[in-house]
Amino acid sequence: MKLRKKVKLVAGTIALILIAFVALGAMGVISFVSSSKLNTYYTNLSSDSVVTIETYGDMNGTFNELRNYLTKVIDRPYSDAQINNVENADTRIKDTFTKIKGTQLDTREASAIKQIEDNYTSYMAVYTDVASKRKAGTIITLEQSNQFATIGASITDEIKKTVANEK
Repeated sequence: MKLRKKVKLVAGTIALILIAFVALGAMGVISFVSSSKLNTYYTNLSSDSVVTIETYGDMNGTFNELRNYLTKVIDRPYSDAQINNVENADTRIKDTFTKIKGTQLDTREASAIKQIEDNYTSYMAVYTDVASKRKAGTIITLEQSNQFATIGASITDEIKKTVANEK
């Protein structure tokens, strides 16, 4: 009888140990899956924000470079090299717009990028007019030059405001 009690006691203890190991294993799997999901969520969240902030910074730098080239188009004799510089910067900025739109934007960000893009389109429309006048040898008026400065400043301010909101 004593032996039978010992066997039952040992079997019960082994069963409890096995149940404890199974429960610990299940808890470990659940913890691992939850941690993986959380890590994926935060990685996606931070990478979108970092990419967007970095991309806005690139756009701001390229836009300031473009403004410099446009100033040279306005106040210097016509040069195909300056026109090519403007076109290259324009292409990079348009690529940046595409890159930003490819990220996950909320309503506020989408509205901000649309406003920046609309202002940029207006800016480049004025440039097209100025470039054709410069090619024809026409001197650009102060009013047209100021129009560039005003639109350019608003674009730069919008980019900076959007980056500040991203942080």
